[in-house]
Amino acid sequence: MIRRFLYIILLSLIISANLTAETEAETETPDTSNASDFIDRSFNLTFNDLLSGREIRTIASEDNRAATLVVFWSINCGPCLREIPELNALYTEWKPDGLEIIGIPQDERPEQVLSLCNRFGITWPQFMESGRPFKKPTTAAWQISHTPDFILLDSAGRVIEYGFTDPTAAVERLFP
Repeated sequence: MIRRFLYIILLSLIISANLTAETEAETETPDTSNASDFIDRSFNLTFNDLLSGREIRTIASEDNRAATLVVFWSINCGPCLREIPELNALYTEWKPDGLEIIGIPQDERPEQVLSLCNRFGITWPQFMESGRPFKKPTTAAWQISHTPDFILLDSAGRVIEYGFTDPTAAVERLFP
């Protein structure tokens, strides 16, 4: 009981520290000067979902997916944690119309990601890749340098928006 209480306090302190430390970073505009270099590129990823174990693909498949929102995030990122309720709402609203969301956490320990997904009710697939934060192969290949960051894919898995900060606006442009 005491161990759980201390764990909750420690987690709260970590989240609070991150929220405070990242307030300044939130006001900065991410460098997306190379965003046009990524538009129309294929984001081809096949993996086993950390949450369900089922195979997930970002390319067109038999599920008639209309779009995929790729979310680069971390359990220690205050803005990422604040974004989760909005992403959950997007997923609930637009999944019947063909939206898939795929999380790519920058964390190194799958059990921590699973715990946070359970706590926040995240049901969208998670791609857990080994490696240090921002040095993971997929993250490095797409030049992701901060979290949260987003890539929006069309039904064929091609990038239609890259490096944006408002996933709701991007999805709503796609699903008017």
